[in-house]
Amino acid sequence: MRIRFAKAFKMTRTIRLSILLLLVPIALAAQSGVWGLRGISQRFLVDGNFIIDIDGAGFSVYDVSAPDTVRRLSRIETSDESIDGSISGNDLVVSTRSAIERYTIQTDGSAVQTMHAPVTGVSMIAWNGTFVAGRTPSGILIWRPAGDGTLANIGTYPTTGTIKSMAWKGDALFVAIADIGIKIVDGNTSQEIGYIPEPSRSLAISGNILYSASGGDGVAVIDISNPAAPVMAGRTLAGILNLQNIAVAGTRVFAEEPPNRIHIVDASSATAPHEVAAMTEPAQAMAAAGDRLFVSGPTFTAFGDISDNGSPLRVFNLANPATPALAAEVDDANGALAGVATNGSLAYVSDPPFFRVLDVSTTQTPREIASLRIDGFQPHVKSMGTQVILYGTGDVQLIDLSDPYHPKAVKTFHSLGRTPSYADFVATGILEGNSFTGLHLVDFVNYPQPGIVNSFKIHPIDIVADGGHWAYVSLGALFGVFNYPAPNVGVWVRSIGFSALDMAFAPGTSHHPDALIARDDGLHVFTLTDPANPIETGSITMPPPGPLAAFGDSILIGSPGTLTRMDITDLGNPFLDATTMHVVAPQQMATANGKVVVADRYSIRVFGPQTTAPPPPPPSRRRAATHP
Repeated sequence: MRIRFAKAFKMTRTIRLSILLLLVPIALAAQSGVWGLRGISQRFLVDGNFIIDIDGAGFSVYDVSAPDTVRRLSRIETSDESIDGSISGNDLVVSTRSAIERYTIQTDGSAVQTMHAPVTGVSMIAWNGTFVAGRTPSGILIWRPAGDGTLANIGTYPTTGTIKSMAWKGDALFVAIADIGIKIVDGNTSQEIGYIPEPSRSLAISGNILYSASGGDGVAVIDISNPAAPVMAGRTLAGILNLQNIAVAGTRVFAEEPPNRIHIVDASSATAPHEVAAMTEPAQAMAAAGDRLFVSGPTFTAFGDISDNGSPLRVFNLANPATPALAAEVDDANGALAGVATNGSLAYVSDPPFFRVLDVSTTQTPREIASLRIDGFQPHVKSMGTQVILYGTGDVQLIDLSDPYHPKAVKTFHSLGRTPSYADFVATGILEGNSFTGLHLVDFVNYPQPGIVNSFKIHPIDIVADGGHWAYVSLGALFGVFNYPAPNVGVWVRSIGFSALDMAFAPGTSHHPDALIARDDGLHVFTLTDPANPIETGSITMPPPGPLAAFGDSILIGSPGTLTRMDITDLGNPFLDATTMHVVAPQQMATANGKVVVADRYSIRVFGPQTTAPPPPPPSRRRAATHP
């Protein structure tokens, strides 16, 4: 049943899951392709000479048996984004956005799946070979895997505190809870059996000793020979640090102070632990075994922006802990794919430090045809004709794609702002905005360096335009309508009282005029019949979260697991349809000529029909022979 909107009551339409998809390209979405698959290291687990990397796309298994070499033996994609993992022997448990999965790691590094139990909302897990503990918004759930591949619910330990870390010793679960301390829970009964008043951020257990990274209280060493009666044994590095992560190999402890300081502690004497060395190395993922430390992580600017993605895995030899030495690393893509634009045949990808051009005309086999190394780190992309802009951290970089096989960096505009920043094309230049330095109309043509020719001291949180004379700028509690009628001219026309968190421009079709889609807790449709006066015509409550992209008579909504289509054929009666387009973690989407391209964090995903192939590359020029 359809409910038509009554404007006086602003009635919203409920979600309809359509069996017959109304757009041909979406009906053909079984045609799909993937480019640039990579993981982003989140947690390292040790299984003998194997390092298992829980990396968002699933997990990878690395062989680190040779002291100066790392080999990836297998890469396993999970159907949804992998969040966390825990291992007992070679028995691996992985939590994803939609399930808890179990694998056996074989001696050759391959993995055999033995369980897929649908479970949502689990953002951290700990596994001891008997029980699986999962962090949820309301506390901890404890399961026992059954022989038939299901999970039997054993019990619940509720808490409203923020759970920072979990670790098992036998059947006792140690839980670090922010501002509360370490609770000790019996896995058999889910009852609390002990408490340690320690401000722990991260836990690691080796033998009968629990090690805690305790923020400004340093590294705590706690004897848990009797889990119900823990005894504080020693402490080091208190008072001067903010330790947030910890790894242990025997009695050697590695405590990380974000973003990139690792302190190496000798805890062979539990009562007198002491620092023996420190190293500067990003370690958002960290594990240790024997004389080796395994780390991965990006580096950041002073403003908290990523400046280098780093490597998926770096191995340090600590035979002499006072002088850690890099022994091996993995040379592979490790950064999030957060930006993409397309003209239907080509896709333009931000893959810092590279800008890449892909041929996506054959949906199933997208291929790279050009790349350009660019200084700076701009995650997002928009295109107009043969021009592309990269933006997101305060700068705007203009790329010339007159020859897509040889992209050229034209100029860079420095707004002096910070993340997040936004940009789009208007008829008279490029519009850039950020909450720190305002909204700027930038001329990339008539000055040696891009020049601001019009500006407003406001605080943009999104910008939508379409290469014309109108732009719509979200400012939090309202969005502004701006007109750019001539070079160097910008006019604030009016404000609309609406909290637009993000927006999308939908060009007019034979069924509807130009439209603006804006999200708060719902999706709201504004007609742009008069571009100076957006008027809301309809809305949908409780839509899926995620980025938006216009698609003819539709808006695509990217959310973990799938793309959802909002039909806007009738602007007064939008409704939602399911699609068959599977995604993992969409960051930005683009559509053109029936093609849908998604920057899906761990890959570029392409959907839709085959499109016109790009022209072949120009013939290379051969230098004429010369004669003496």
